[in-house]
Amino acid sequence: MMPSHGYGPFRSLLLGSVTAKVLHDADCPVWTSAHMETFEPESHLPYRDILCAIDLSRRSTGLIQWADRLAQSLSANLQLVHAVRPMEPWAETRINSQFEEDMREYAREQIAGFQKEAGTAAPVNVATGGVGEVVAEQARRHGTDLLMIGRGCLQQKVGRLRTHAYSIIRQAPCPVISV
Repeated sequence: MMPSHGYGPFRSLLLGSVTAKVLHDADCPVWTSAHMETFEPESHLPYRDILCAIDLSRRSTGLIQWADRLAQSLSANLQLVHAVRPMEPWAETRINSQFEEDMREYAREQIAGFQKEAGTAAPVNVATGGVGEVVAEQARRHGTDLLMIGRGCLQQKVGRLRTHAYSIIRQAPCPVISV
């Protein structure tokens, strides 16, 4: 369990160096506090609503299973969220919106396959936007008490932390478990 500080507008863009190092190197799940100047842990207890942010990699099946087991052990509700990147602003609007809808549908199909493999049936939210922003907005919208994200190797030299993990942790309105 690690704290995460959010002092002022500039420092809120960073994670503490110790927290970042642990997130990068740890082989076990890491729980970080909400990234805000003031945090009242009682406001998130008991954990009744868990949101699990997933990508479309094969590792998401294991993350979904982990999240489902935790939700069951806490008698909590579980929802999944996935962010689809928006099209570039210069793209023609009609093509842009159809392509984004196709990408959201593709993501839903992939996630349905992961859930079938994981033996789960959690509700899925697929939204367009930046990953950190989408996850934080969905967490706020659903009154999430606990957020789960995956960690995995993009490349061994890069390390264990997925590319959007810092952004999600920084913007999360609740504690985050990085698995």
